[in-house]
Amino acid sequence: MRLYISSFLIAAFIPPTLHAKSIAMNCAECHAHETMLCLNSPKALHHTYANRYLSDAKDSKPFDGRTYAQGLQKYEFYKSEGSFIISVEDKNTASKKIYTAVMALGVEPLVQYIVERERGAFQVFPIAYDPKSDELFNVFGDEKRLEGEWGHWLAKGMNWNSNCAYCHMTGFYKNYDAKGDSYESKFAMQGISCLQCHQALPKDCKQPNLPILSKRPTKEMRMQSCASCHSRREQLDADKFKVGDDYFNSFRPALPTISGAYYADGKVKEEDFVFSSFMMCRQYIAGLTCTDCHDPHSLKTPRPAANNELCLMCHAPAAKNFKGAPTIVPNEHSFHGDNSGNLCVNCHMPKTTYMGRDERFDHGFTSPDPVLTREIGIPNACSQCHQKIDSDKPERDLDWLIESFEKNYGTPRFLRKRARSIAVYKAHSGEASPALKSELMRLLELEENYAWQATLISLLSPWIADNSVKEKILKMAESTSPLVRSAAIMAISPLPDSLEILGKSLSDPSKLVRIDSAFALGGNLDTKSIQYSELAEYLDFNSDRPLGLLKRADFALREGRFREAADLAKSALRLESGNPALEREIAIMVFKAGFSEEAANFLKDSRMRYPESAEIAYALALMYGELGDMENTVKELESTIKLDPKFSRAWYNLSVALFRMGKTDEAIKAIDKAIETDPLNANQYLNVRAYFTGDKK
Repeated sequence: MRLYISSFLIAAFIPPTLHAKSIAMNCAECHAHETMLCLNSPKALHHTYANRYLSDAKDSKPFDGRTYAQGLQKYEFYKSEGSFIISVEDKNTASKKIYTAVMALGVEPLVQYIVERERGAFQVFPIAYDPKSDELFNVFGDEKRLEGEWGHWLAKGMNWNSNCAYCHMTGFYKNYDAKGDSYESKFAMQGISCLQCHQALPKDCKQPNLPILSKRPTKEMRMQSCASCHSRREQLDADKFKVGDDYFNSFRPALPTISGAYYADGKVKEEDFVFSSFMMCRQYIAGLTCTDCHDPHSLKTPRPAANNELCLMCHAPAAKNFKGAPTIVPNEHSFHGDNSGNLCVNCHMPKTTYMGRDERFDHGFTSPDPVLTREIGIPNACSQCHQKIDSDKPERDLDWLIESFEKNYGTPRFLRKRARSIAVYKAHSGEASPALKSELMRLLELEENYAWQATLISLLSPWIADNSVKEKILKMAESTSPLVRSAAIMAISPLPDSLEILGKSLSDPSKLVRIDSAFALGGNLDTKSIQYSELAEYLDFNSDRPLGLLKRADFALREGRFREAADLAKSALRLESGNPALEREIAIMVFKAGFSEEAANFLKDSRMRYPESAEIAYALALMYGELGDMENTVKELESTIKLDPKFSRAWYNLSVALFRMGKTDEAIKAIDKAIETDPLNANQYLNVRAYFTGDKK
């Protein structure tokens, strides 16, 4: 196994003469109660055994020779000569492959197994074990993931070194070598031990040879330590974060700036690991932290949530509006009797199941809104509950829910949040109307939450050339929040007069902002500067991801290293195949680097690989358009709309191409289809139609 400890001990926070485990045991001498909680509380075991080596004591049951079959594949778990073996038999190819499992992730509701691969890489196996039901199951369900695809268990999307280890180990360093596509990963201990959350100590601590805290971490600092693992985020440096550091100096959290991870109102959709959504709620603004609701050692809540006691610690009349929380009497607030509809968590923290078995509470503390279900398809807790309990009452449909909801909850604050959700949804849907711009500006002016401010700034960036938008975002660049300053920097960076503010932002106290400024400056950045070194570390660290390689290619392009930019972009294919969207982005980067014929040939090959992909056909059409080949442009656009008749931008571009070829009648028919398929941008298309017809109105 290419996992190292001894050399790491010198480089990190543990001295070479002291083993990490012995330090953890020393902690118990003065902190027996805390140690007992960490080692014996059922929830705390999720930390203790977050990652571990396999053992007969814990893994004999799943590796007792049992099999699991799905489709044309059969998996067998067994022991051989002391090793834990997983065999994969593929009936389609009549092949059988043998893998050795060496580590495990998790305790319950599932345990995942890690197998060793080449070049120091470890991969997470897709067939997991459910201890409660004592059965094997596929974490992907019935989803078919082909070898080479990002999400296949042998690909980078399921690589342990890059995606799991930092948050499941103590003192982990990924140590990825981009040139050799290899890992020299090192760590201090398996699982989450004392040292992961206490990397420096108070002055009176008897522990020898460890860093001493200049001051005890605040609750906010502790929360940011939790957030380093409990957030969906991009990493900005090579595993340098320590307790007491600013989260935004090492991480960029995922926000609803792009569609997919969240619904437009902030509800979780994909996994976000809690903190990323928590940042978007009112409780976060009020100063609530993780340890207000979770004991840091046992991970238990101080009071049960199942009877509202946990929530009423802040919201009960006796709480006297702790942290500004409004007083709430559950029965009056919920308009439900003594039933599940009266539980705070059921309405404001609905559960989502991930990996087949893992139910998780949404920590965005959003409020259900059936109107948003009708308007933009966002699920709501009211419907989720009533669909189960009212299956025999068809009259209790969505309209019935909306009528009750509007009567009880139609407050101004609710209406503003609803407006924000609809605006975010429209922006993600491609609307580019002046009305949407004005609405986003209005909402940004009213918004108090930094995460939502950053989101709205990002969604306003297409209008950055508009003076009112530019002026507002320049003001937001002075925000006290690095998240907001970062969003503002990225929004204004395309402007030709942005060099001065980008240069000033290089000295920003937050590494998040400095990196974004350095990236935007490109060839104008001093290659000998500290900021250049920070940016290079960031780009190198994320080079084991396709988007990381594309970003490296983009920066090479900004520096004028055109051949290198094209080659870096194309190298993303060795990390992921079978993704038309990735191949489209690669072709665009190659084209931007000045290799138009190479980009066109790349897309032609992609077109052959993905004959049913409308986005590849569309990209090839635009490439032909850039090369001035109108005949093939029209041909590929017609193929695009045949594959996807609702592809409005393809209809629009087809109309322009046809008009340029002198086929005005056909161009008008095409623009009419664009209007029909994309009513959100109808005004834009109507202006184009008027130009075609010669109507100056």
